[in-house]
Amino acid sequence: MNTAEQILVIFLSVALAIFLIVGIVIGVHILRLLKKVETLADAAESISDNIRDTIEKLTALSTLRGILGVITGNKSSHKKSNKDDEE
Repeated sequence: MNTAEQILVIFLSVALAIFLIVGIVIGVHILRLLKKVETLADAAESISDNIRDTIEKLTALSTLRGILGVITGNKSSHKKSNKDDEE
């Protein structure tokens, strides 16, 4: 091997070492980021479940109010029509 080949081998070895270290560091950061994203996704899922449960409860309550409104509304409109007839 002559001097030019030795310099080229050393240069490529150093470049490979640098890229390997940078790759490992980037890989570790990506794994940490993925764990945080997973935690965030779990929190978002929990929040969406809570919102869905709240909406279901409000819908049930609204339906109950609607039924009670129909029942009481019919009675009150019946009473109003009787009052209108008397006048």
